Amino acid sequence: GGGGGEDGRHMSLTSSTFTLVATMVGGGTLSLPFAVGCMGWLAGPITLCIMCVLVTYCLGLLVQSSQAAGMGDKGSFEDVVGCALGSRARVLTAIIIILLTGFAAVAYLLLLAQLLAPLLSLITCHDLGRSWNPEIIAAISVINLPVCSRKSLSSMKFNSYMSVCSTTVLLFVLTVRSGQCLTGRLHGEEFYWCRFPRYDETRAAAMPKSLFDALLAVPVMAGAFVCHFNVLPMHAELKRPTYDRVMRVINQTFTLVAMGYMSIGIVGFLPLGREVCDNILLNYSANDMLINVGRVALSCTLTLSYPNLILPCRTTLVRLINTTWAPPEGIQQLLTTEAAPLLSPGPRSLEPDVPRVGDRLRADYLDMEDFRTRFAVTLALVAGAGSIASLTSKVSTIWSMLGCTIVSLVAFILPCALYIRICRPKGRARLGPTAIIWVSSLMSVACLVAAFMDFSRTNPSLSPNTLPCETRPYGADFTPACLFPSKQHVLSP
Repeated sequence: GGGGGEDGRHMSLTSSTFTLVATMVGGGTLSLPFAVGCMGWLAGPITLCIMCVLVTYCLGLLVQSSQAAGMGDKGSFEDVVGCALGSRARVLTAIIIILLTGFAAVAYLLLLAQLLAPLLSLITCHDLGRSWNPEIIAAISVINLPVCSRKSLSSMKFNSYMSVCSTTVLLFVLTVRSGQCLTGRLHGEEFYWCRFPRYDETRAAAMPKSLFDALLAVPVMAGAFVCHFNVLPMHAELKRPTYDRVMRVINQTFTLVAMGYMSIGIVGFLPLGREVCDNILLNYSANDMLINVGRVALSCTLTLSYPNLILPCRTTLVRLINTTWAPPEGIQQLLTTEAAPLLSPGPRSLEPDVPRVGDRLRADYLDMEDFRTRFAVTLALVAGAGSIASLTSKVSTIWSMLGCTIVSLVAFILPCALYIRICRPKGRARLGPTAIIWVSSLMSVACLVAAFMDFSRTNPSLSPNTLPCETRPYGADFTPACLFPSKQHVLSP
């Protein structure tokens, strides 16, 4: 950090708020209209508000736990876990980071394929439907492989700006199209999706149709508020980091994010009702140039953010492997190495420090200084993420499974457990965290069952001219136009 203070603290309240906002918004915003559609136009925003309040409360418990443990400037999520639950509990945190970043990379690949297919259909004049997802995912993986194989990323501030800007663009284009649809100003076959209000059921869709729909929506909403690995590093760089100032940053962040999430969810849901896709842009045609602006902006952001998920995943996995197949002193490396935040906006290496014995490096099982080893590990992770993404058709399934397992653990269960273990509250102060642990655990089990049921459901056969999540007859004869009028559009068999 720059010279903003005597102890190296340089982040103001405004910059800290922007940093946390940038780490939260991303690909998950595309599924928020789907979550609102599952919950209903009334229950959806209310659930988002409740989720926002609960996550903010749990972050406050995490900050109190860090300060009570005397972490000071060096505290991280892993450090607090180690202090409360024992040093070897840091291994659990390492596994959490691997799963969280790994499956988020899978979701980003699938979203990129869904965003790029309509754009490529326009450019190539071929109807690229869901059957082309594996090829597109493979191409994205190959293009990103050299960047993912780097030893570290020196700075991520540009990606943070891109995330905020692309989310703003998404909100703008959805608001424009929603307003035009609801006021009856859209005409033409490219706006075949604009049919609101269609049925009494859609107009009355204020509450979830079933418990199953609600259980699918809750994890998606919870996952949109995760920034726990970055709160304590932000606390370490904030000027005058009192508890009140840290909570002011958190409250400002979640107020802004919740307002943005509710806006995107509502404007995306209103013109489509229950038929909204788990990726909102799948509901719009490839001919819609305003929506294509949003597709391009989000594609750029997800492409730049993908390496930021692979590198922390690789770093943590390598550190875990090296300490498992290393001499006993290697265990101390995992227990004492400070983990980099997943999406830190400042320059910070994402590779683990290698302990020295005298002037000689300790022999690690996987030496990340060697390019061939680093490339092989990166290739394995990228290929694994691409393979899983190619086998998945619904990004909401990935968000749901992450939300009811890893996100539930990180956002609700662990902060409350750490607070109880470190601060040892009594009476009413203990009641809230205990209740959150029990409710979160029960909800996680129920949501996980719903996610597996959703994953195992057979997708209905689709017309080759419809977009992936459309099963209704509307637009069955719709053919995307070519970007180049001189060419003739070709339908895939």
